[in-house]
Amino acid sequence: MVKNKTEVLSNIEVVVFALFQLGGTKKKVHTEHIAVKCHKLAPDKFSWQLKEYKQFPDRAAVYHALQDARKEKYNRLVEGRGGRDVYGDREGWQITTEGIKWLKENEKRIAEALRQERPQMKMLDKNRFLKKLKNEEAFSNFLHDGNLEKVSRYNLSDLLGCPPDASFQVIRKKFEGLKTQAELVSDKQVNEFLTLCIKKFGDILNS
Repeated sequence: MVKNKTEVLSNIEVVVFALFQLGGTKKKVHTEHIAVKCHKLAPDKFSWQLKEYKQFPDRAAVYHALQDARKEKYNRLVEGRGGRDVYGDREGWQITTEGIKWLKENEKRIAEALRQERPQMKMLDKNRFLKKLKNEEAFSNFLHDGNLEKVSRYNLSDLLGCPPDASFQVIRKKFEGLKTQAELVSDKQVNEFLTLCIKKFGDILNS
C-alpha cells in the first residue's frame, strides 16, 4: 500500500509546498532546511538512492527543483539562490506573488497527495498584517481620500521600511514582499492600494 501518493506530484510541487510550510512567504529559507522538509514529506522523491542511505535527504534534488521553480517557464514561483552567502546576500529561497497565486490553485491537491493539512495563513497573521498596514501614512491617506495624491515617495519608503535614499532595487524587492503578503490576505482594499502604488510609482517599482 502506498503511504503517500507522491507519484502524482512533481518535485517542483513538493518543494514549493515545503517552502510555504517553512515560512517562505516572509523570509529566505535555506536550501538544507527545505531539503529536510521535502524528505519528510516525500522520502521516495528526496532520499539518497542507495538503500542503506535512504534516511538522508537529497539536497541536490531539492536544489534542482528550486532552480526550475524560479524559471520563467514555470512562472517564477520562487526566487533566491543556493550556495554560500556572497557579499551580504544570504543563501535561501522565498515564494513569489506568482507562487502564492499558484499555491492557492494547487494546495488542496498537493496537500491531499502528501496527506498534509492545507497550508493557510493564520487569522492572527492576517489581522496583524492589516493592522500594521492601516497604521502606515500612505495607506491611511488612501483610505481617507480614495487615491494617492498626497502620498510621496518618502511615504512609500516608510511603508516598505526603507531609508529615503534606498536603491530602486531594494524598494522593488520590499514591494514584492508586500505584494506576496497581500496575496495571502486577499483583501480588496489592499489590492486596490497596491495597484495604485504601481501606477503612481511605476518609474521606481517597474524600472
